[in-house]
Amino acid sequence: MKICVLIILFTSSLLSYSQDSTLTNKKKLYLGLTVSPDFSYRNTSNNYYFTEETAKLGYTIGISSRLNITKKISIESGLLLSNKGYKNNFSGLTFGDMIDPRRGFIYNTQNTPRKVEYIYSYYYLDIPIKAAFTFGQRKIHFFAAAGITPNILIKTTEKSIITYQNGDTDNDSHDALFNYNRFNLSPTVSVGLSKITAKSILKIEPYFSYGILKIIDALTTAYLWNCGINLSYCIAIK
Repeated sequence: MKICVLIILFTSSLLSYSQDSTLTNKKKLYLGLTVSPDFSYRNTSNNYYFTEETAKLGYTIGISSRLNITKKISIESGLLLSNKGYKNNFSGLTFGDMIDPRRGFIYNTQNTPRKVEYIYSYYYLDIPIKAAFTFGQRKIHFFAAAGITPNILIKTTEKSIITYQNGDTDNDSHDALFNYNRFNLSPTVSVGLSKITAKSILKIEPYFSYGILKIIDALTTAYLWNCGINLSYCIAIK
């Protein structure tokens, strides 16, 4: 989560570069594409984690839209596919039947695992609804946005990657065995820079999003969060 905060703070420091009095753009509706490399993890309900548990890389991609309400205020939405989750890394593995109590490792260990990685992925259909506030009339504008993102779960997968002592690997991927909740809500905040012309808008937008609903009804549940850098390009419709 510290990485997400640093990304947003860094972009906020660029405010002085882009701030000015008013916007001159008169177009109202924009439609385009957005893509974001993401950093995703979870918070558990009782702080239960594997010591080997880490965040995983994900992504968000889809269609975005923007409706200008005034020269400085706009409403943004879209239809996005996102990949969230986390992973476990187990390395330095040893097995009891490989070890002789007097002479140590005496059996052939080439076909025994030395590392196992489990990747848990959650695929969501996201519908962000945000209010954005834009400042400046130069070519590069600063903006800040906040809103809520309904998340509709499409699919969950569990992938294992086994690496053996001789360097060989085995991969296996299958649908998750548990029944995860199909709906979530994620408050989202972002800051960024945009280049606005009469025909298009180009944006770079670091953001942070946190799911406030539990992902599964269980004694130990979790809440997914993710951050990333949205890159979007929209063209004026009218």
